[in-house]
Amino acid sequence: MKKFLTKLAVGLAALSLVNVDAEACTIMLVTKGAAADGNVFISHCDDGFGNDPNTVFVPAKNHKKGSLRPVYSSAATTKAIGNIPEVEHTYAYIDADYPAVNEHGLMLAECTDLCAWLPEIPYKEGGGIFYSSELGRVAMERCKTAREAIKLMGKLVDEYGIYGKSKSMFVADKDEGWIFEMQPTPDGKGGLWIAEKIPDGHFSIAANQLRIHAVREGDPNQIFNPRLPQMLEELGWAAYDAQGNLDWVKSLRAVEIDHPYYSMRRVWRGLSTVAPSLNLSPTVAGYDSDYYPLSVNPDKKLAITDIMSL
Repeated sequence: MKKFLTKLAVGLAALSLVNVDAEACTIMLVTKGAAADGNVFISHCDDGFGNDPNTVFVPAKNHKKGSLRPVYSSAATTKAIGNIPEVEHTYAYIDADYPAVNEHGLMLAECTDLCAWLPEIPYKEGGGIFYSSELGRVAMERCKTAREAIKLMGKLVDEYGIYGKSKSMFVADKDEGWIFEMQPTPDGKGGLWIAEKIPDGHFSIAANQLRIHAVREGDPNQIFNPRLPQMLEELGWAAYDAQGNLDWVKSLRAVEIDHPYYSMRRVWRGLSTVAPSLNLSPTVAGYDSDYYPLSVNPDKKLAITDIMSL
């Protein structure tokens, strides 16, 4: 495991970049069928002001039965804002501004999005206790696979609530990759969340804007709170696509943060670079367009150096 983590740390040092001149996180996922070496991998350009990109190793730990796990607002604070029941053993992982990968090869990458209905819910006592980074750390400590992580994070959102802004996360393991997206609710209780599997052989990218569109009940390639459609209706946010499907992006009015080409232009550049044969247009009608697919089959297999170039 030590050899694996050492090699992984070298790769993460190259891939987990920080640009202090922009706030524009971009995350990418390469499934094993799209990778030149047959390995699933993700990247996270953690662009923003005041971030701490230092890479640290968090060892595996044993805990007393019945103990509590403190929940923190960030890795830089020592004051807990809540507690959840601890498990008897937690896994080792590599952490930075956001958690990156654990000893079982579970990987996470994150970008911040914008729901125009509710741009941000600040932390307040009595509200949700989880921010996306801490949610990911709990998943790293307790999960071996992407599916396990998604189900755990969804359960924690439902039970303990979240604060902050909309988020997109790529969640991957050695076999498959998913995109997990979430949004706080106005009262800070619970939260809205959905995940969709990226097909093997595909590449996906997200850039500060929610990416999942149709909510498909009964689809094994989606996982979400069964009450999600009802919750969106109760909030008055529910919106539908031309085929009558509940649309996640439209429902949350997932507008671009700064200007019309802040997010979608990065998505276009990523998709059009790996799959130029699709001849994707750099312009679309609006923030809620589904013109750019969630993922594409690249024209050639992708190496880590291709993602670093992007």
